[in-house]
Amino acid sequence: MQKIYQKTAAIAFSVVVGVNTIAAPAQAAILTWSLNFFDNAGSPAGKGEFSYDDESLTFVQTIPISAPVGFEVRNALTNFSAAVLGENWSLGDRPGVTWWQPTDSNNLGQQRISRYGIFIADTWFFGDVGSGTRQFLLQGDNQNSASWGGSWLQSIVGVVPSFGSGSWTASPSSAAVPEPSTVLGATLVGVGVWLRKRIKNG
Repeated sequence: MQKIYQKTAAIAFSVVVGVNTIAAPAQAAILTWSLNFFDNAGSPAGKGEFSYDDESLTFVQTIPISAPVGFEVRNALTNFSAAVLGENWSLGDRPGVTWWQPTDSNNLGQQRISRYGIFIADTWFFGDVGSGTRQFLLQGDNQNSASWGGSWLQSIVGVVPSFGSGSWTASPSSAAVPEPSTVLGATLVGVGVWLRKRIKNG
């Protein structure tokens, strides 16, 4: 009797722990995409990448007042870096919330905040919004499930001015993976099922 009780307790423990582990909310994965830039002749002009949390919602303010007026977006960028024609760009160069919409025909979205107000664009802009001495703009094209990309334009005004333009492509370089807690939970439930079969078969 004691042996049967111990087996039953082991089954109950494994199933309860497994169910609780699976029920626990899994942490969202950070997805990363690689960027490749080409000049108008098709030669490589630079590389970059961007990342986002595919489970998070970010509020985008649309009117410059203290009250929250706006909407929520998915896939707001958590990281962006690009080196194009010797110029480096990062998420710190953006004028507001910037997001990625790979399932939308306008796959780029951005909140632009400047001294003139706030407006929403379907492009990505990095640099100086006010004086325009340093600008990097990405324009998206109508995409399908197998291709993402568009055009880019870079303008630097200064002692050594430079200008460049061309095309860009984006491809996923990381994908969401099961959380360790989810895998552990499924394993424990499997152990519970195996133990029940052993007891049933004597």
